[in-house]
Amino acid sequence: MGSRDAWPRGQIMSDRNYQFVSANRGAVEVDVCGEYADGAVDLAVSADGVYGEFEEVYGCDAGDVVRFLVKEGVEFESRRSELYNLWHIDLILIERDETTAGLLRQLDALSDEEVEARLYAEGL
Repeated sequence: MGSRDAWPRGQIMSDRNYQFVSANRGAVEVDVCGEYADGAVDLAVSADGVYGEFEEVYGCDAGDVVRFLVKEGVEFESRRSELYNLWHIDLILIERDETTAGLLRQLDALSDEEVEARLYAEGL
């Protein structure tokens, strides 16, 4: 791991955020509110009646954010939507190595069974 001393904790180094509409809680917003030299980020997640903060999150930890939302009662429009939002937080918001169009192509190529298998692997 790289040094986290490069940027002060909680300092806003970017305006990256992601917003999607849930099936039952309206808009859900995920904001990057701090970045570290080694690629980790701090996230703030909010929706109607829901707020959470996550420190030093890497893309592979995006499942923690989605599990938190589910635990707090946030519902997704479909399992496919749930996987897309997981991937978006991971690969676009945190890792910054994918595009929306690329994610949609990958998701479209999956069968319903493959979607379930990937969500199951994330504990969802």
